[in-house]
Amino acid sequence: MNTQGINKKRVVAFMLSMLLIMQQSLTYQVLAASTITNADGSTINPSDGNTWNIGPDAVNGNTGFKQFDKINLEKGDVLNFIYSYIKQKGYSVNWNPDNGTHSVTVDANQRGTIDTFISLINNGVNINGIVNALQS
Repeated sequence: MNTQGINKKRVVAFMLSMLLIMQQSLTYQVLAASTITNADGSTINPSDGNTWNIGPDAVNGNTGFKQFDKINLEKGDVLNFIYSYIKQKGYSVNWNPDNGTHSVTVDANQRGTIDTFISLINNGVNINGIVNALQS
């Protein structure tokens, strides 16, 4: 009996079994990962571990807008829609009648609030996690 041939077959069978198990494990991890992408397809990274804090990209009055390509939220992950936005720095020019000069004042960033958050999603939504609506 050729034991060397049997041992080679066992090693090959073992290696093929391990490769199959590894391939299946890696495939499951990829499929189970949460993915949130912008309208242009770029990935939005979590704000903290498994939590995404997302505010609007545009604001019109009291309505905020955000466009996504895809939302795939898996179990245990959290997506927070933040119902506020940062108002950009503004500048104001003030006339000083006492000395006849103008002064420029830089207004600090301020947080503005919205009443409505509209999300547009191009390629589908899969939500197995938690979605919250938060004010700031």
